[in-house]
Amino acid sequence: MEPEERQDVVELLEHREETAAGRMTTEFLALPVRATVQDAIDSMRLFEGGVESVSTIYLVDEEGRLVGAVPLAKIVLAEPATPMLSLTQEPWF
Repeated sequence: MEPEERQDVVELLEHREETAAGRMTTEFLALPVRATVQDAIDSMRLFEGGVESVSTIYLVDEEGRLVGAVPLAKIVLAEPATPMLSLTQEPWF
């Protein structure tokens, strides 16, 4: 394991599993705010992390700031050309 990965694991293991902090993960998918459902599907196919850890795909702006979150259920039911931003769980703007 690379030193950076090892440090991530050590930090996560410091928390008890039954706490919110103990359920954190460093494996997630973040896409540009202009991404479509097809982009999300493609990114999931290429994702090298644990598939079971992905329940939400996050949308970020050009500076990497969080602007939205889309649950997988909405992605599965949407057409491929649908903008991901239109599927966000709550109003972010």
